[in-house]
Amino acid sequence: MAKDNPPAALQIKAFADHHVITQPNPLRKVLRRVPESDLDDPVARAEKALAGLSGEFKNW
Repeated sequence: MAKDNPPAALQIKAFADHHVITQPNPLRKVLRRVPESDLDDPVARAEKALAGLSGEFKNW
């Protein structure tokens, strides 16, 4: 279930010829650091998952 946190305030910087609107990055809160010995290769993991599913495509 989504948290009911109020949205963070936008920052608006006005310049002579334009405005820059920035907002906080909500993904910073869920970022987690892992040690180098525990790095994961998402491409290899996806290829392994597809290899496991490849037999199921023959039935289509």
